[in-house]
Amino acid sequence: MSKKKLSFEDELARLEDLVERLESGELGLEESLTTFEDGTKIARGLVTVLEKAQGRVAKLTEDDEGDFVLEPFEPVEEG
Repeated sequence: MSKKKLSFEDELARLEDLVERLESGELGLEESLTTFEDGTKIARGLVTVLEKAQGRVAKLTEDDEGDFVLEPFEPVEEG
């Protein structure tokens, strides 16, 4: 049976649920480790989706002659 691919939002909600479970302190060691590993896999997948989306984003800017030009989006580095 094949698994249906979840949306970004659904995967993010799953990750948030796993974090809440870990933060609750109610899981045993093995279950905590498994939950952490699952969360790490989900987080990596979400980062990949965000990186792909960033590559698709462009900004519209006005050049010196008043024409609009589509340029790649360059994120501002935090930090």
